[in-house]
Amino acid sequence: MRFRVIEPELNEEDTLSVRTFESLLGRSYGRTQMRVVADSNRSAVSALKAELVNTGLTSLFLMDEEGNDGSKMVVAACLSQLSGRHLVPLGLLTLHLISSYLLSKSIREPLKRVELIEELGVKVVTPLLNNRLQLVDKGSPQASLSPADGKVSVNGLVLDLDVSDLVLLPVLDDGVTRLFLIESSSIRRFATPVQFIDLTSTCQMVRGELDVKTDEIARYYVKSDQILEDVAHSSILLAAEALGCAERLLEMTVEHLMVRETFGKKVASYQAIKHRCSDLLVRIEELRATVLYNSNSKLRCLVSKALAGEVVTHVALEAIQLHGGVGFTWDNDTHLYLRRGKVCDNLVIDSRHARELLSRIL
Repeated sequence: MRFRVIEPELNEEDTLSVRTFESLLGRSYGRTQMRVVADSNRSAVSALKAELVNTGLTSLFLMDEEGNDGSKMVVAACLSQLSGRHLVPLGLLTLHLISSYLLSKSIREPLKRVELIEELGVKVVTPLLNNRLQLVDKGSPQASLSPADGKVSVNGLVLDLDVSDLVLLPVLDDGVTRLFLIESSSIRRFATPVQFIDLTSTCQMVRGELDVKTDEIARYYVKSDQILEDVAHSSILLAAEALGCAERLLEMTVEHLMVRETFGKKVASYQAIKHRCSDLLVRIEELRATVLYNSNSKLRCLVSKALAGEVVTHVALEAIQLHGGVGFTWDNDTHLYLRRGKVCDNLVIDSRHARELLSRIL
């Protein structure tokens, strides 16, 4: 059983981009490398980062000089979908794409966009999140500017800081959100490792102060007038990540059921098992329809984010049950996908917040 990754909406160039990334993962980040990373050996992540940068996909949202970044959202969703299937560290691809999307929507001057393309073409950027893994929360900002002394106070979480070159700071300045882009080295001296539920990603707690008058603050300091809307739109990439996780979970489950025998018969031959797998397939296809079709719609993006966590958690728990006793063991991969699904449900915008935003629209 194998799910499609390339969708009809992709043109030839976009299809090539997705296949390039798929080939890269198959070559450099298979199950063996993923399990090594889950056991805290990050060498495979550094190697994958070097190859990913060489593909040019890291500057995906900035390549359109007209700023029509939404045209690349379906491509980015397919990349995140593949990332979820392979459990690529979140900070290496999906959070980088979200950060670059926010920058692309805020920086419109052609010269600055060209400069940013050159930088993001060789660097990975990840956002500073608050303690609930949210990207923008005016009630609990992870970074704020003090006009009196020009200090930026930071208090939040950064995922996969070890492979990130830049950190995106959504700074609250007198009620207005501004985006700062700074070197990771300026953040690392404040960083403390914390235990994280997703074993294929790392998490650092960051607390300290940065001086905007020094070189710690990078060249980009822009006001984002529609940061909440842009974050809501970009959250579909996390729904795509969850979709990839759910697809791979069902594939693993069917493969197991086709081999495992009980009372001399394949477990997959029992009608009750077939019905449970069919129900999982229906849930996954519902999520796929919202993620990979018409991804430029803000409404569709929020629906996807609200639905994704519920779907991937349900599929993961069912997969563990259908695997039998082996599904509860460390050596089985199902728990790693369940962990990633839980993080995707709460990351950037959680499902509760997505539903609140939907209720305002509808």
